[in-house]
Amino acid sequence: MHPLLTVRFRKDAYITIENTPNSGRFYIITEGEAQVFKNYGFVRYRKNSILGPGDSFASVACLSRHREIETVKAKTDLKVVVVDRSQFAELAQTNTKIAMKIIMQFVSNIKMLNATLSNISLLGSGKHEISYDDPAPRLYRVGEFYQSKSMFNQAYYAYLRCTQNYVDSPFSVTAKEEMEKIKSHVTQEKFDYPKEEFKRIYPKNAMLFAESELGKVLFFIVKGKVKVTRIEDDREITLSIVNAGDICGMLSMFEGQPHTTNAMSLEECETLAVGPMGFETVTKTQPQFLFKISSILAEQIWFLHKQIVNRSLFDPLVRLYDILAVMLEKEGAPAGESYEFHFGLSDLVEMAGYTLQSCDETVKRLLSEDMVKLAEDGKIHVVSSLELVRKNEANWKQPVFFPSTKKPPISPAGASLGGGMKGMGGGFPTGKEGPGLRDQ
Repeated sequence: MHPLLTVRFRKDAYITIENTPNSGRFYIITEGEAQVFKNYGFVRYRKNSILGPGDSFASVACLSRHREIETVKAKTDLKVVVVDRSQFAELAQTNTKIAMKIIMQFVSNIKMLNATLSNISLLGSGKHEISYDDPAPRLYRVGEFYQSKSMFNQAYYAYLRCTQNYVDSPFSVTAKEEMEKIKSHVTQEKFDYPKEEFKRIYPKNAMLFAESELGKVLFFIVKGKVKVTRIEDDREITLSIVNAGDICGMLSMFEGQPHTTNAMSLEECETLAVGPMGFETVTKTQPQFLFKISSILAEQIWFLHKQIVNRSLFDPLVRLYDILAVMLEKEGAPAGESYEFHFGLSDLVEMAGYTLQSCDETVKRLLSEDMVKLAEDGKIHVVSSLELVRKNEANWKQPVFFPSTKKPPISPAGASLGGGMKGMGGGFPTGKEGPGLRDQ
């Protein structure tokens, strides 16, 4: 592995600028402080806007291969270690402590973003922020919701987990009673898997986990697709669609807290279920696994960030185009070609924070503009990915935010990044390559 480069930045130097391409590098602070700014102040995913020694930045953009999601400026003279994407893959194998610190930072970021997205959905409904202080009734209500929709397999799963996880709760007794009422409608044969069963096969529309369920397991999706949702205000909100090669359930495993979302298979799924001990074993025997999981978490942070910004757009049609453009980028759709998503109109409008009923006229407008069609199976078909992205870019040139949306001051557009290393922002390099964090 090549030695990590140590670089110094002068006070007030801009190191990264939001929405600009990432250079394939991220930074770990060793001396001094940096300040984080965002175009959209309502998208909070860090507890602190001031970063110090041991903190990293630009890692989300670097590992997800998307644009920067924040502007970072040197608050004092700053010394950082610069890590290339390829170097991090090697670093994860030689220094798992650093890789795990970044992973845990990502987990914390995702938790904050999930909470922000959920609470944005509740604005205007008169409801308070979601709390998981009493998880038993919430898990029970997940069962109630699915039962009310005649989704008996899902309801039975939630009630079953309520009886298993919260034995001493009065909701456990009521859940058993509801299970008896609906068991004749249940068609799924298997709900429980032994802890040692690493490989798990789930039929279509099966629950992997439910909100407020206890479970220190994360799932690697080997084959199939999984829908991640949250039940809010008596409706199920689609947060994301998880594809093969992705993961879900990581917050519960890393933090030991109840799940904050539901996960349901959209088709037959093959998964690898990894608990804390299994995770430790895998990282010791296959340290490159840490690079993979870091990249997946970075992608999830980027997508949540995009969803939250999307929820601030006041025109429903603009919001739908924006979500489609985000999903095209997320799925790596070829530019200029037609593309068919694996989801339909209902999932699209839910990812934008609406329901089909509330968005009926907007959906008609979307389909009438001939950029989007419905396939025979109801999946969304984009006629030209390039034209849709151009349409979305044109939308963004108009006033698109709610008037009440406040933006914090950020660096002016086109601000100079100063002198120093080409493509690395302002400041002045030490001119020395050293061991950096390799020896820590």
